[in-house]
Amino acid sequence: MRIAITVHRESRRVSPLFEASEMAVIVDRCRGVISSQNEVALPVLPEDKIKLLSSLGVQVLLCGAIANETASLVAQHGLRLHSFAAGEWGEVLAGWRPGRHLQECHLMPGCGRRRQQRCQNKGRSWRQK
Repeated sequence: MRIAITVHRESRRVSPLFEASEMAVIVDRCRGVISSQNEVALPVLPEDKIKLLSSLGVQVLLCGAIANETASLVAQHGLRLHSFAAGEWGEVLAGWRPGRHLQECHLMPGCGRRRQQRCQNKGRSWRQK
């Protein structure tokens, strides 16, 4: 399986916004074992990024936040999208499995179920006071 992870160049963490990402790490992984890994410079325009990833045979895209319109383009090109990822890209990849969502510890703040429940609970208790 070929997986692309958008990465911030200096920090080696998942790029917080797909549209602003400048590079991706392309990984070939079979049964959890990485057989190859390459860094690829990404074009500026989101649709060009998606076209490039698709042309490279990417099947899965792991990224940070992504606009709805861009996410639709990703789907139109046949890539499976797992967005709102956060953390060091290798850890995010290691914690992700095909057919599953990203682990809560690898989601952007506010995107996990527990965090959302806490936010909702805080909102309710604030309104009740």
